[in-house]
Amino acid sequence: VWVGGSSPAALRRAARLGDGWVPLFVTPERFRADLGTVREQAARAGRDPTQITPAVVMVATVGAAPDATATGLRWLSDLYGIPPRAFERRLVAGSAAQCADAAARYLDAGARHVAVMVAGEGALEGFGQIAGALGPAEPAEPALAGAGAGS
Repeated sequence: VWVGGSSPAALRRAARLGDGWVPLFVTPERFRADLGTVREQAARAGRDPTQITPAVVMVATVGAAPDATATGLRWLSDLYGIPPRAFERRLVAGSAAQCADAAARYLDAGARHVAVMVAGEGALEGFGQIAGALGPAEPAEPALAGAGAGS
């Protein structure tokens, strides 16, 4: 069970019950601080904090400023039905490299996964550009043939 949110109640639920924790609309700095809180509360609850997978949802729009910012803010405003200014500090907007750098900041802050939500038309293209800027994924550990009981 993954717990979403960044309210104090969501952090407590993640610490007590979650297999994973995934907030939305937080900065990397806030993510780092809240992850510390989740881990502290998990330890106090008798849980191993490393067993809670930290992740984050990053909302991004790929394109040249200021158009990318305006496009992403308008898209989020339409989606949530609230004024665009509510998202001004929560939207990552810029080149694919800038968006990839923002994702890397979340990883540096402790996230094991960054879910990218592309705000705007052409989401697949934007996501592809960000993925390309991130570079190739590191290969997974190869599975051992015949591993398991009796091997």
